[in-house]
Amino acid sequence: MKFSFVCHEFPPIGGGAASALDQFTAALALRGHRIQVITIGLGWKDTVVTEASNREIVRLGTGRRRVLAPSAPQLAASYLALRHGAPAHLERFSPQALVAFFAFPAGHAMRPAARRLGCPLIVSLRGSDVPGFSPARWGLLQTLMPLLVRPVLRQADRVLANGAALGRMAEAFLPGLTWHNLPNGTDRKRFHPGSLDPLETPLRTLFVGQFIRRKRCLEWLDALHRLGQQGIPIRATLVGDGPLYPEVRKKAAALPANITVHLTGSLPREQLPDIYRQHHVLLHLSTAEGVSNVLLEGMASGLAVVASRPAVDPSMLPAVSVVDDPTPDNIALAVARLHADRDLLVSRQRAALHLAPDWEATVEAFLDQVSGLCS
Repeated sequence: MKFSFVCHEFPPIGGGAASALDQFTAALALRGHRIQVITIGLGWKDTVVTEASNREIVRLGTGRRRVLAPSAPQLAASYLALRHGAPAHLERFSPQALVAFFAFPAGHAMRPAARRLGCPLIVSLRGSDVPGFSPARWGLLQTLMPLLVRPVLRQADRVLANGAALGRMAEAFLPGLTWHNLPNGTDRKRFHPGSLDPLETPLRTLFVGQFIRRKRCLEWLDALHRLGQQGIPIRATLVGDGPLYPEVRKKAAALPANITVHLTGSLPREQLPDIYRQHHVLLHLSTAEGVSNVLLEGMASGLAVVASRPAVDPSMLPAVSVVDDPTPDNIALAVARLHADRDLLVSRQRAALHLAPDWEATVEAFLDQVSGLCS
């Protein structure tokens, strides 16, 4: 089959959704499906690259320079570029289905193109495109998001949610919406357990993500302070960067001596498999989240997970120590329990390995969902 995927981000631009789109479309292409990805590039020049594995990458130039999350003006520029620059490439490729990663900007931008092509519009909800997910993210544009997203969800021939939490949030926004749960997968050849002894002390903990309030990185550092005061030795690695970095660094410097903290900054993705394998426990404490690459990569690497309930899919709960009220005290309590009960730690790690889906499973589920639309 022929699929066109449209998204305002694709590596090296973007974060988790961009990486997921790359891996997902690569897995589809390896199975013989013809894939077109239309996205935004760096600079002003449009480029088209056809790979050997049935995948074409179209990058539209908008003058973008920022690699990570776009500003509101950059998001608006991406919308205009996708809406007006993508149709010619779509008509040339003639897909059997049009898949928008994010209801906005891609989903809204592709509504006229889907009608013109006469092909189904499939919308993949990723997180920030769901009203209520991150109210402070886009400023004034966020107030318009409900008006932009509602017609997309109504027109879509299929709505796929990256995790049940996102699907339920979208349904709360638009009652009666029919959605299907299609979480990300992970590359289990790259992400696999190492030889770290689960009995080793201190317990090695890992946080991977942006230093923003939604990720609760500051609460984790406050929890580390409490663990240190209780005499529990912890080795903590925080991978990432963001606007809260100065506060993170200040809190890290003030921790008790039995807490060792390493701030790595942002790291290239190729370094992450080794980072995961050097730790026992992944902290995943977001206030709202789809099924993130970080969660799945940590699970596939054999890490037990301490997480807030909105940050994990219900299918993954056997691998997770859930913190329903993620205060520093409660986060510290969950980590202290894994430190003290290494049998529990090992059982969580084994469950994580068993439950982490690979991209092949995600591709199969996607094809089951859309094959009837493409006949």
